[in-house]
Amino acid sequence: MGLVGGQYKPLTTDQVRCIHEAALSILERTGVKVEEPEALRSFRDAGAIVDDETSRVRLPRSLVEDAVDWAPTRVVLAGRDPQWDLVLEGARVHIGTGGAALNVLDLETGQPRPAVLHDVAELARLVDALDNVHFYLVPVYPTELDKDVVDINTYYAGLVNTTKHVQAGVYSVQGIRDTVEMCERIAGGVEALRERPIVSFITSWMVSPLLFATDVTTLLI
Repeated sequence: MGLVGGQYKPLTTDQVRCIHEAALSILERTGVKVEEPEALRSFRDAGAIVDDETSRVRLPRSLVEDAVDWAPTRVVLAGRDPQWDLVLEGARVHIGTGGAALNVLDLETGQPRPAVLHDVAELARLVDALDNVHFYLVPVYPTELDKDVVDINTYYAGLVNTTKHVQAGVYSVQGIRDTVEMCERIAGGVEALRERPIVSFITSWMVSPLLFATDVTTLLI
């Protein structure tokens, strides 16, 4: 499953290299601001240059390049049904849903309304029926739920309505822990979930310019 990408190349090899070199230079000379204490410790332990007064972290070129080299070249994001496993390697491309819409267009009334958990479930059923959609990234936010229960409920609604891999944003540390525990039970244990991760979490921890969002960094840790 998955298409072969890489045919569209709007940039030349030299242009890509120029962007890469500029990024390495910015990370090494300007650095990023990191306010989360544990993240600062992790950066320092890894060999980054940390300025405690400004919370500025500068990443030596070698540190970034080593991290890229250590990253796996093949990642499998599992579906509850193995036929929907996403094998991420090479130029393989997969198609999925996405977004975090707060409103939906109600099919019964034709009017917009706040998104609810039932929409998460119904959209998962739709994705499950579409062979050309390979994974379910929850595209709406269930507005009727409190923040402390939104994570586990969102993932549950996705998992019971599609056998494809489920992704969503996350909003609390406890919500992540609850979701992982639930998925361990579904998968058959801790190691079974590590071997075949049926869910993954998405988040964006960077705030322009060059700031690690503190609350999201906590979730990432």
